Formats: sequence, C-alpha cells, structure tokens
Amino acid sequence: MRILLGLFPLIVVAQQFQLGQINERVTSPSNPKQQYALYVPSTYSAAKKYPVLFVFDPGARALNAIELFRDGAEKYGYIVFCSWNSRNGAWDQTTAAMQTMWDDAVTRFSVDDRQLYTSGFSGGSRAALTFALASKVVAGVIVGGAGFATPQPPPRVPFAAFITTSTEDFNWAEMQAVNRHLDKLKSAHRFTIVDGPHRWPPAATITQGMQWLRIQAMRSSFIPKDPQLISAFTEEHLAEIETLNGAPLTQLRAYQFLSNDLEGIADTTAWRAKADELRKSKPGKQAIKKESDEEHTMAEMMREFDRLLQAADAGQEGMADARRWLQHQAQIANAAEDSPNRRMVRRVTTGLSAQIMEHRQQYEQQRKYDLLARRLELATELSSGRMNSWVELAAVRWKMGNKKAAFEALERGVSKGALTKAALDRAASIDPLKTDPRYQELLKTLDR
Repeated sequence: MRILLGLFPLIVVAQQFQLGQINERVTSPSNPKQQYALYVPSTYSAAKKYPVLFVFDPGARALNAIELFRDGAEKYGYIVFCSWNSRNGAWDQTTAAMQTMWDDAVTRFSVDDRQLYTSGFSGGSRAALTFALASKVVAGVIVGGAGFATPQPPPRVPFAAFITTSTEDFNWAEMQAVNRHLDKLKSAHRFTIVDGPHRWPPAATITQGMQWLRIQAMRSSFIPKDPQLISAFTEEHLAEIETLNGAPLTQLRAYQFLSNDLEGIADTTAWRAKADELRKSKPGKQAIKKESDEEHTMAEMMREFDRLLQAADAGQEGMADARRWLQHQAQIANAAEDSPNRRMVRRVTTGLSAQIMEHRQQYEQQRKYDLLARRLELATELSSGRMNSWVELAAVRWKMGNKKAAFEALERGVSKGALTKAALDRAASIDPLKTDPRYQELLKTLDR
C-alpha cells in the first residue's frame, strides 16, 4: 500500500461537509469511483490535529457501520471514514478504498499522523488488520468477527488492538486464539466478548474501543495524559468488574486488561494481584479449563461434520446421516433457554452454514451442481432462517435443469419463514425464475 502521509499540504475541511453529523455519501475528489460515509466532529478546527479511523464493513454497508462510531467520534474527537466500495471478496476494491480514504484524510483534514487507526468487522476486520500491518504507521485497530488474513499470525503486532467477538459468533474460537497470540507477544490489546451472533458489536462497545485507543495514545505519549479521562476509564471498568461476581474467568481477564491498559500511567499493583489471585483459585482454574474444553468440543464437532459431509457427497445414505446429525444440533441451537451448550452449538452450526456458502463459488466454477445442491440442502438444515441457503439452492436446481425442484426450495423457504418478498426481489441469482407464473404465485403467498 502506498503511504502518502505528509506529502501534501493540509486543506481546511470544505463547507460541503456537515460537522457533527454523518455525511452519508461523499465522492472522493482524488478518485471519483470511490465513495465513503464521513463523520467530522462538531468541534473540528483546522488549528488542531485529530485522530482518524478508517472503517471497513464486509458488505459495503457504510451507513450502517459508521452509525456505530458516531457517538464515540463526537465524544472523543475522531474523524471517521467508512467505505461504500470495500466488501468481502473484492480485495482490489478494498485496497483502492483504503488508499483513497487515506489520501483524502491527510490532504483535506488536519490529522494527527500518530493517531491513524483502522477498524472492521468479519472480512472487514481482516482488511483492517492487514492494512495496519502493511502501513507501518497505523497506531491501532478496533476489530471483531475475524482475525488475521494469513494462516499463521504475525510474529510482531506493532499497534494497539481492541478486539471483539460474540457469544454465538462462529469465529469465537478464532478470536480467542488471536487474544492468546497477543498475550504471548505482550502486545497492547483488550479482548471484549458481547452477547449475540456474528455481527458488528453494539455502538457502546465501539465507543469503549475509541476511548481505549485514546488511553493507549497517552501510554505511547502521542497525546498528553488526561487525568480526567484516565479516572473515568478506571471507574467505568472497576464498576463493570463489580458486576462480574460468579464469573471468575471474565473477572480475571477484566483485572488483567485494566492492569495492562493503564500500565505506566496509573498504579496497577492491586489489580494485578487480583488477577493472579483469581488465576490461582479453584473457580478460576475450573473456568479456564471449561473454556478450553469448549474449544476442543467445537473442533471435534467441525471434524465430525467434515466426515459426514464427505459421506453425503458419496450418496443418499450419507446424506441421511448428515441430515439427522444436523437436526439434532438444531434442536440444541433452538432451545428456548440460553445455556453455554446452546451458545457453543450455535457457533458451530452458523459456522458450518457460512462455510458451505463460502465454498459455493468454487463448486459453481467447477459445475459440480449435484454436490453443491446436496451441500446447500444441508445448509438449509443448519439455519432455516438463512435466506441465502434457500435462494442459492433454488438457483442451483434451476441450473441443473430442474425448475420444479427450484420452486420447491423457494416454497419450503417461504413456509419456514426464511424468505421475504423484498429479499426475493433483490436476489439476482434467481432472476431466471422470476418470469415464471409460479414466482408471482409465490409472492402472493407472502402478501397474505
């Protein structure tokens, strides 16, 4: 990636940018093919220098993503760019988006070249981490839902990393491994787990990440120490720790992270002692083992599904075995009462569904439609609410020359409540079916 930082004179922000509100779609003056959402804090002045965040959403949903950063950007004084062009599977576009936003930031705004940050979720997280590693000047990241883009993690991480995952995220185990790797490297980082499936963390967590980056900037002497901010950060996290009684592993990590976060700018002796005490306690050891056991169980389930998948490829008997296994997992995943086991199974099943959908393009290119149809049928068992599984199954069956079976897939998807009229109309892969009278009949059932 070209780094043009410092090569251009700073230009005062132009009047067409609204301060203190989201500028929904800005066309780059340096590259008209690139657009981004933009937030500039209401206090912006060219007389000061500001931190900048470059944000990447996996589906190029710039407006949805930047909304999560609005409160933190205003409170802590960040300029935030979020690309409308970057998306999963389009690396050239994502690279061009990063370069464009970077160029526009350093040439159009008064930015602090020591406080340049990247952020992203899922595939956008991999992009944010890749750019941070490649640039040599990115000071920190706020990322979640996926880790490093390379099979092996980097031997050195020279930036601060605020990383997140969700309790039911299919990349939960991967993010646990990223956290352990950063622990091993003794790299500045904080690991936060929020409730829910694979999705952006809530705005409150993003705001915490932006606050945390300010604390790290103080530790690195990029900005002066702010006693008021340090005190607020400390009090917020100590209050949170008070609510964690009965969760020894979470409490242990909270004390450890608070100690690491404030090392060098506050007295952390008492918090480190608390973390060590919990680590050596019987409940702490049991909680650490339980989490490790969960990861091993998840890995075993993934291996079992791979075995069943190979058997399903070989014939209908294997397909029946795979379907029964998935239906059993679905019963656990759909249980009314939350439990650690339900969360674990949800991580696995949504991950398997995503894996099948990710491999779809490979099978399409090889014209292995029969195998692809079988796998998509299994994907519908994994997640009956996942619209793409039903739509892509219908599309593949049409390519196999079986229009009747294609409509059967759509009808089943509708009957299970997995398909909406708007979603069907947007699904380009089934465009050849939309001229058939049966498609109009299907839409009528959704109107009832």
